Amino acid sequence: MPVPARPLNRLQACRSVPHRAILGLMAPALGAPVPDSLAQDLQQSDPGELVKIATYSCVHTVIASAFENAPGLKRAVPRDLLIYFAEMQKANRQRNAAIRAQLLEIGRILAAEGIEAVALKGAAELLSPVYPAPGMRFLSDLDLLLRDRDIEAAGAALEAAGAAPSRSRGLTGRGHHHLPPLTCGSWAVSVELHHALGAAKVRSLLQADEVMAAAQPSGRPGLRLPDPLHRVMHLTAHAELSKRPLEAPVLPLRDCLEFHQMQRALPPGTVPAARAGFAAAGCRKAFTRLAEAARAVLEPAATPETGAGLRCGNRMLRLFGRPAEQKLRKAAGWTGFYICQFVINPQLRSYYLRMLANPPALARVFDFHRKWLQRF
Repeated sequence: MPVPARPLNRLQACRSVPHRAILGLMAPALGAPVPDSLAQDLQQSDPGELVKIATYSCVHTVIASAFENAPGLKRAVPRDLLIYFAEMQKANRQRNAAIRAQLLEIGRILAAEGIEAVALKGAAELLSPVYPAPGMRFLSDLDLLLRDRDIEAAGAALEAAGAAPSRSRGLTGRGHHHLPPLTCGSWAVSVELHHALGAAKVRSLLQADEVMAAAQPSGRPGLRLPDPLHRVMHLTAHAELSKRPLEAPVLPLRDCLEFHQMQRALPPGTVPAARAGFAAAGCRKAFTRLAEAARAVLEPAATPETGAGLRCGNRMLRLFGRPAEQKLRKAAGWTGFYICQFVINPQLRSYYLRMLANPPALARVFDFHRKWLQRF
């Protein structure tokens, strides 16, 4: 049912003022108009809360651009906060330069072995950016897709160069979609070598062989770039298909920004083709969630195309302002996942039983989940 054309400020669906302020900063950060009430929301927000919300959403590195693109907003916040976000973007620009150098060195190591890898997600951004500034995209690691026949040799080559696998081998062994993360003292981040693009649902939507065959040259030894269609599809699949039912309405803010930038930077027709690919695979709702969330955040004054889109986007905006509910949904999702895997997956059941008998390993697992939930 069409939605009546009228001016909107979709961000008002988020009832938490500091959360709404962070959402409002996203549009000017990417050069879009400043949402109504943003200055007022900033004035009414505690600076420490803004920092925490931006950081757990992995957008603390883009906010400085909002104040540069809309200088009038600077009067709404303390000068120290402006300095903080400017320093975060500067530090991330330097960090991304180090990660890019690491990526290029890995490419040279692989090329020397006659191996090519496809740079995924943030790694692709380092080689072919869609963001307007190099310090905006925050990376937690590097993801590289390799041919199944090459992945063991690639891991061996990187280990020979000084890398070592993490201790998570039980959950990221050969049956997983990537090998245990590799770390090295001279690297800025860990590296995941993928032989698939994700777990079951993602793997069925994006076949690794097809992504490898369609990959494009990057101009750098040993490294290729995903076809633009696959780049959009992988972003969306990683953001939405990996969610468990209770987590479905959680808004992935960093992915919303990247989706918006891909719409602007990639060839015309790429995003509609990705939408069609998701629909053909029976995953239309997953694509719609990210598309509508990006539209609600980055185009808050635009009229939604459909009533369903309005409801979907508004639901995600509302939940963004409820971190306690997000934490409960995440904890419940993890619990349900572990119980389900214990029942149906003999390999993981054996791994879980071994971990229960190993107090130090169990403590590491609890510490990981505790720190992850603290993000909220």
